[in-house]
Amino acid sequence: MGGALLLAGCGGGPSTDPEAEGEVGPLGEYFAQMYPEQSEEDMAAQMREVEELTAACMQEQGFDYTPMDTSQAFGDMTVEEDVDYESEEYVATHGYGMTTWEEEAAPAEEEVWVDPNEDYVAGMSESEQNAFYEALYGPMDVVEETDPEAEMAEYDWTTAGCSGEAQHEVEGDAVDPFSDPAFSSLQEEMDRMYTSVQDDPAVASLDGDWSACMAEAGYDFATPDAAWEDISTRSDELYAATSETSPEPDPVAWEELQQLEIDTALADHRCKDEVDYDETYQEVSLRVEQEFVDAHRAELDAMVEAAGQEP
Repeated sequence: MGGALLLAGCGGGPSTDPEAEGEVGPLGEYFAQMYPEQSEEDMAAQMREVEELTAACMQEQGFDYTPMDTSQAFGDMTVEEDVDYESEEYVATHGYGMTTWEEEAAPAEEEVWVDPNEDYVAGMSESEQNAFYEALYGPMDVVEETDPEAEMAEYDWTTAGCSGEAQHEVEGDAVDPFSDPAFSSLQEEMDRMYTSVQDDPAVASLDGDWSACMAEAGYDFATPDAAWEDISTRSDELYAATSETSPEPDPVAWEELQQLEIDTALADHRCKDEVDYDETYQEVSLRVEQEFVDAHRAELDAMVEAAGQEP
């Protein structure tokens, strides 16, 4: 799915997606249907069921298979709900978050995941191991290293062994419509639609007002994206100057860039407030999205059906 869900004109900078402001747009409603939210408990239960079905299938193939504990796959997914990432106080401390992040301290004792089938497989002969993994995952594709154009075959659950069979039984025939070639042209139009938001006269006028405000603050940027990209480029340049013997950027230059990032982001934030940037951008985005949905409703409904959901 990736970039299809992002505003193509953002250039990787702070999101101007209307959904980021708390309002689900017309396309967001379709995405919510394609990818309904699941709780950690539901996902864990689903993965446990897949593992149990895999074990039953492997038993039929003549192998002992211990279901894996997949709970570690989720880790700590808690979010700091009390942090207002859009507030001036946050920006004044973190800027855009490019150079101001801090590494988290490593846990005192990192838990190492162990495959419960490791000892069982280790006691097999090489031919038995090959048979075990073929039963579990299906025949392995062999790609000739001398052929740079060679590609792995597209995933097919019917040839993916017990794991593929179990996953299909739990998840059904649903596919990710954003990886389906049948919808590639629609995705291209969707990308153009997002780009068109940047080209809208209302946004062009908005950028002009924002740029004038930034000029008064001492900055020469045409758009908010340009301000974000300037810091990103400077960061890349500092890292490009590193070496194996000096893998970290020059600390003095890095500290100066951190301050520049905070100052720039703070001016950006204040100018956006002054010209009502986010509100106006959101209005344009929602209007353009609605026009796109009205023109492509049948295709979007087909995407929802392809994802195994009811449109």
